[in-house]
Amino acid sequence: MSKAGFRIFDADAHVSEPPEIIEQYIESAYKEKLLKWKVPGASTYRPNYVTFSRVLGDSPSPENAKPVARVTSSPRHRQKPLPNTNTNPQERITDMNQEGIDAGMILPTGVGSFCSVDDLGLEMAVIKAYHRFMSEFCKAYPGRLHGVAVVSARNIDESVAELKRVAKEPWAVGIFPSLPPGMPLDDPALDPLWAAANDLDMTISLHTFTVIPPYAPGALDGSYFNNYWLARAAAHPWCGMRNMAALLGCGMLDRHKKINIALLEAGQGWLPYWVKRLDEQAAYSPAYLPPNVRPVQAYIDEGRYFQSIEVHEGESMTKYVIDQMGEDMLMFSTDYPHGETWFPETVDTFLGWSSISEKVKRKMFWDNAKRCFPRIGG
Repeated sequence: MSKAGFRIFDADAHVSEPPEIIEQYIESAYKEKLLKWKVPGASTYRPNYVTFSRVLGDSPSPENAKPVARVTSSPRHRQKPLPNTNTNPQERITDMNQEGIDAGMILPTGVGSFCSVDDLGLEMAVIKAYHRFMSEFCKAYPGRLHGVAVVSARNIDESVAELKRVAKEPWAVGIFPSLPPGMPLDDPALDPLWAAANDLDMTISLHTFTVIPPYAPGALDGSYFNNYWLARAAAHPWCGMRNMAALLGCGMLDRHKKINIALLEAGQGWLPYWVKRLDEQAAYSPAYLPPNVRPVQAYIDEGRYFQSIEVHEGESMTKYVIDQMGEDMLMFSTDYPHGETWFPETVDTFLGWSSISEKVKRKMFWDNAKRCFPRIGG
């Protein structure tokens, strides 16, 4: 299918994997350990999530703390997604058809949070359960539903073995690094993961979260003044900025010549400013970078770094980023079925941006994603 003559790839969609799904697919030996992390009423497993209890403008004194729910946002979608889109691939495809999406990338929601539990065996068991679920979910619509293999930074050898197993299945087109709090993405201990992904044509897919591990900067140290609005506004772009700087600044792309990086759901408007600032700071403090590392702009120009857009940042902002950074990096995305999605009006909104040419829209809808995720085919 296509819409308005475009093939359309959604570079950032999700599955909010229900607790019963993980329980269904996990090894029986770990089921009892898993259940201790179940949060009553939560749509996914969320170990060690953070809550915020202060309304901005209120005194921070304890007696003014309010029992604000973990998620207090009003959904931004124009129409509610089908109720079983997280477990029924037919419903997911029905919604994709309504929006006009030909194929898409599905990222996990709660699975990566197990990087924060003490039991490394449980973390790997949850990851493998998620992979079994995704294999079943995606094979109903091969070529349309794609996903990422979650890789544990705390169990490199087993993660590499699991990655090689999952790479034999067509749904898996990228890797989703799950790092414990405090571990940097540029840690050399992660190099075997990057090497395996490089050999398997699996794209490093970076995504951040606000209140669940792996935490965004500031989630645990009071930087957000105990306010969810501040946390949500800052977490995704700041974590995205930090993550891309760490991977590009450490020269990882020089060591692994085929691998691509996709930064997802972190916005796009900050990118030109950040690249300029990173290269200025590299000139100012070169002793804190590896020898022979190239400017960040050089890695961007090489064409192996990609970034998804968020439609709420608008036409003029997106056009500015294209004018500054080129037309071969940005990818269309919806965040479906999470609350920020504009489903089912995301595609139509982007189609209506008249200042972006048909040629560039074609790249952002499909061609850039095809280069970013070489395993998607088509």
